Amino acid sequence: MMVFNPLGIYGHSNKRKPQKIDRIHVLFWLLWLMAFDIIAAYNKNTQNTVVGYAGFNYNKEHISNIS
Repeated sequence: MMVFNPLGIYGHSNKRKPQKIDRIHVLFWLLWLMAFDIIAAYNKNTQNTVVGYAGFNYNKEHISNIS
């Protein structure tokens, strides 16, 4: 049974190749982290923004309304 272990904290048994498994886990971990950046960049110009871009859009509209 293969345990879901993306960070590789528990080590590996001797039956598998450790380097190949670690590269695959690191690849999926980076893709999982990059998914949030891709969603945020896609939703940057819409109202359904990620929390990181909501403050940026509010400040941009607020500054444009002042000037």
